[in-house]
Amino acid sequence: MQGSMAAPSLTPVTRQHFLCYICKEYVEDLAKIPKSFLQEANVTLIVIGQSSYHHIEPFCKLTGYSHEIYVDPEREIYKRLGMKRGEEIASSGDPAQQGGTLILGPVEESI
Repeated sequence: MQGSMAAPSLTPVTRQHFLCYICKEYVEDLAKIPKSFLQEANVTLIVIGQSSYHHIEPFCKLTGYSHEIYVDPEREIYKRLGMKRGEEIASSGDPAQQGGTLILGPVEESI
């Protein structure tokens, strides 16, 4: 049996280095998406940084990002998702830990 016919909720989750120039530009682009557009589409944006929570406020001011943002300094989410290390491009945290984006949606359940 299926639930309501409402559009599924999608959650793009992005792992970023707060002091990485490429990540900064990516999040600046995300910041341009109006909250009203996301709400109408039933989408929640989440950025997860690998450094201390102390970097959240300056990063948001720098990028204009006003959606959800969290930190994972121990990189537990990164590890559990099986994300890989790559070339060194960042200057903070673990420079070989690449950023990434995931699109998470609802799981259909059978009754």
